[in-house]
Amino acid sequence: MVCNIEGTDIVVKVSPKISHYGPDLRLELRVSSIDCASKKALQAFGPVTKTTAGSVSMLIKAAVTDNIETFALGLTKYYEDLQVKGREGTIIIKVTDTCPLNLESMVNYNGEEGELSDLIELWLSENAVNGAYTGSKTSRVGMKLDQVRIPLMGKAAFGRTKALSMEDFVKTGLVQLLSKYGISVSTHAVGIGKVYLTLGGM
Repeated sequence: MVCNIEGTDIVVKVSPKISHYGPDLRLELRVSSIDCASKKALQAFGPVTKTTAGSVSMLIKAAVTDNIETFALGLTKYYEDLQVKGREGTIIIKVTDTCPLNLESMVNYNGEEGELSDLIELWLSENAVNGAYTGSKTSRVGMKLDQVRIPLMGKAAFGRTKALSMEDFVKTGLVQLLSKYGISVSTHAVGIGKVYLTLGGM
């Protein structure tokens, strides 16, 4: 299932298959859903098989009516969980040859010294929901951070409040923090849940 609608949180795929069963119609129905940020499969049901002498619309109505309440309750619970734990996504960082620092360069922050990668992780621990993320530096020029939990809503440009994508999230502070060390950052979003940061990029 592909999340190709900009800004979509969850995509629900409905897959009906109609066939003839003697004089009647038979429906096989599958319904599935996916979180567009984390790409994780969510609620699903099917195959549901219904046979009737009635119309296709009657078949679909019967199949959906029997299962939609449990399906909808599951998605509602998932949204409620996101409100508490945050949206999950990924940050991938690459350092170019033109960047003045790499991820192992030593930097000073509030009187403390550590690698640039440590500073990025510190920012994440302070700004991700409950400081939740996994992953770390993979090399002097690469870093991958998965399961980063971000607030559903936050501040955007000009003080607006909006639903946050992972790109919005890093722009709310990490990009500005890196700029204080002379590091320009370009961002490339992949859907709402993944962002590539190029350090030293324009």
